Amino acid sequence: MTQKTKGNIADNGTIEIKSSSTYENNLPRNLVDFDKSNFFQSLNDKTIVCFDLKDKLFQLTDYSIKSHNRGSYSRYHLKDWAVEVSLDGETWEVVDDHKNDSSLNGPNISASFSTKKTNSFYRYVRIRQTGPPWNKSNMLYLTTSRLAISNLEILGKLKMQTKYK
Repeated sequence: MTQKTKGNIADNGTIEIKSSSTYENNLPRNLVDFDKSNFFQSLNDKTIVCFDLKDKLFQLTDYSIKSHNRGSYSRYHLKDWAVEVSLDGETWEVVDDHKNDSSLNGPNISASFSTKKTNSFYRYVRIRQTGPPWNKSNMLYLTTSRLAISNLEILGKLKMQTKYK
């Protein structure tokens, strides 16, 4: 969608991205800003970032995440998370789940993940942090751990919703 709309799909209104918390001006819109070095950062370690595809439905097959530029074992890199989909924004289905995953534990790492196969299309896709990020010590910064991600890209099949009168 970024290539088709020739810009940031959150800025141009193609989709809406919300998060449960945001640190300073490191907004969720930065997740889909692939041409710049900005990033998204949350205030805490129980972050949820939700993509609302508005008038589109999406069959999620894969997704890619690029970690922040902080070093390994910083208090910013994802370790435990779930990716979920929903048609109504109320009932969620887990399509991917990671625990103690070290694939994003380092600066500027891009990693791709496949989701559970589904034949259904959904309006909402969210990533939910299910535990604290990587940390040099399990106690250090425990109450101030933040999630920081440079980019998040969702891949799959897209279709427009049919509106009935």
